[in-house]
Amino acid sequence: PIRDAHGCVFGFLCVCRETTVRVLQRRQREAELARQWRVLEQAPSFMAVLSGPDHRHEFVNQAYQAAFGPRPMAGRPIAEVFPEALQQGFVALLDQVRSSGLRHVGTRTPFVVDPASPQPSTRVFDFIYEPLFDDDGDVANIFVLGNDVTELVRSQAGERAGNERYAKLLD
Repeated sequence: PIRDAHGCVFGFLCVCRETTVRVLQRRQREAELARQWRVLEQAPSFMAVLSGPDHRHEFVNQAYQAAFGPRPMAGRPIAEVFPEALQQGFVALLDQVRSSGLRHVGTRTPFVVDPASPQPSTRVFDFIYEPLFDDDGDVANIFVLGNDVTELVRSQAGERAGNERYAKLLD
């Protein structure tokens, strides 16, 4: 309130800041980020973001869930969710990426899913473990990106076997 010499209110002062542009920019950034997360969630390649020295699942997309089966993953370490990953050396590779800060690329890498079950399945993956750095240059997270190439590998093996039989027949 603004008062006169007698202390009576004769007006007021309201200080405002125009924030429309800032608010619209923030909303646009949030919408873009949400769109990007939807794209990642629906991507055909499997993706995950792992954090901390125990490689906890911060994000997994639908393809990751499909590739590795319905297991509770959110916030859980990879060795807890996939004991077979620990046994097969995948956690050691994650540890190496975290300590070195260098990407690891796996090509045509077999992975035995649930080896303790009566019928374990072997899947073949092409994958990347990509370190994600924080502002201090330390590895904060590891981005996992990959594709299940099991059927492609089987198809190529069958094709090679057929070609070899055909070549023997011609000989």
